[in-house]
Amino acid sequence: MNFPFRQKSSKQEAQQPENLWVFWWNAIDRWILICAIMLIVLGSWLILAASPSIAAQHGWTTFVLLKRHLIFVLLGVILLFFGSFLPKEYLKPTVYIVGTLAWSGLWAVVLFGVHVKGAKRWLNILGVSVQPSEFIKPAFCMGCAYFLSEYSQSHKNLRFLKVLLLFIIVACPLLLQPDLGTVFLLLMSALTQSFIAGLGWVWVVGMVASGIFSLIPIMLCFPHAALRLRMFLGYESSDPFGKQYQILQSLKSFASGGLLGKGPGSGVVLDHLPDGHADFIFAVAGEEFGLIACLGIFTLYGVIIFRSLNAAYRALHLEQILLISGLSIYFMYQVYLNIACVLHLAPTKGITLPFLSYGGSSLISACWTISIILCLTRRYHKFL
Repeated sequence: MNFPFRQKSSKQEAQQPENLWVFWWNAIDRWILICAIMLIVLGSWLILAASPSIAAQHGWTTFVLLKRHLIFVLLGVILLFFGSFLPKEYLKPTVYIVGTLAWSGLWAVVLFGVHVKGAKRWLNILGVSVQPSEFIKPAFCMGCAYFLSEYSQSHKNLRFLKVLLLFIIVACPLLLQPDLGTVFLLLMSALTQSFIAGLGWVWVVGMVASGIFSLIPIMLCFPHAALRLRMFLGYESSDPFGKQYQILQSLKSFASGGLLGKGPGSGVVLDHLPDGHADFIFAVAGEEFGLIACLGIFTLYGVIIFRSLNAAYRALHLEQILLISGLSIYFMYQVYLNIACVLHLAPTKGITLPFLSYGGSSLISACWTISIILCLTRRYHKFL
């Protein structure tokens, strides 16, 4: 008996590459992608506003900062779309390669890094500044997810020891830079992932308590961290034009911006805020766009995090749950810590705001993170 199989015509085969984009658009989480693109556009707008002031401070041409940023935007967007097409089985080799290169870069920073403001964070490669710590964050979270998903009834606690060992290996070069903000971010991410994977409450409480008591040796070994902690607690309030200068200017920018802001390019905080284009970019948004726009930015981040965690909740396999939740939690902590520091709700840590802060390493790392989330939350395994 012959079954009436339908053969594809040459015309249908010719249309297949065009339908691939429609298939991709229906497969990915469009809300996450749209919110990420909106944040990239808004970040470019803020860099446009910041470029003249920063250029005047350093003697550069007017829009050199914006031109550099747009180059990284182009690379980041390409990576964002390419990663969303990536087959899921390619993720693990990619994490191993990028993680190993980033970890090697951390040691290279310790030995040959550029010393800026009391710390080494950047490598100068062919005239381009690269910050390896930005790439170690998503790689570390995914490495923890792979270790924690290797469940064995006879060695069920071994996976937590692997995560602890991985954290120690990554934290050592970060502490030598020193980059305490990234160490804290990785520790909180690993602890949250371990709790999702089944780490008991006793261990969680014990590790949190150990983290609190570790403030004492941190203050003794790292004077700049002790100074920032004292400033946060208010012991340096008698020096408003000294070490607290950036925080005070940041808070003034939110007060002067009001509900609707002064308008694009009308803010003056950039003339007084050295890191207004980087760690304190949210203060620039507060002055120029106002409270409502800042709440809108917070909502865009919230949509990305909520959609990602919701996808992790609906996932069927432990590995996928930990991968999506790990990247989402790391992303959430970084957003929260940056905004908290700008609003003086936490000690300043030098952590960038994803998609908004100036910096090629930060932008490309954020695009890589979201592209992996888009890949993991894709409705279909393969496209072809």
